[in-house]
Amino acid sequence: MLSQPTDDETFWYGEHIQFVMTGRSATGKTIVWLVQARKGGDHLGYVRWMSRWRKYSFYPEPNCVFEEECLSDIAQFIKQETRRHKAPTITVAEYVGG
Repeated sequence: MLSQPTDDETFWYGEHIQFVMTGRSATGKTIVWLVQARKGGDHLGYVRWMSRWRKYSFYPEPNCVFEEECLSDIAQFIKQETRRHKAPTITVAEYVGG
């Protein structure tokens, strides 16, 4: 399960891995996340937008091996960030002028 140590939206962590916001993509439309081991801070890969699939995806570093808990945390994070990206940025009341 993912959690945040504070209200800071730039950092999320799972049991063995953490996600750290590194900035925006080259287009500025999406966010790029560094995936690291919680112990030692080893660089495991990135989560970034895959435009062809219209969702965030995980881009692992070569020779990285993952077990089911880490993969589950990565999958949960990808779903969470894709939903957040696709969520409407204005409320219905704002849209209709209410």
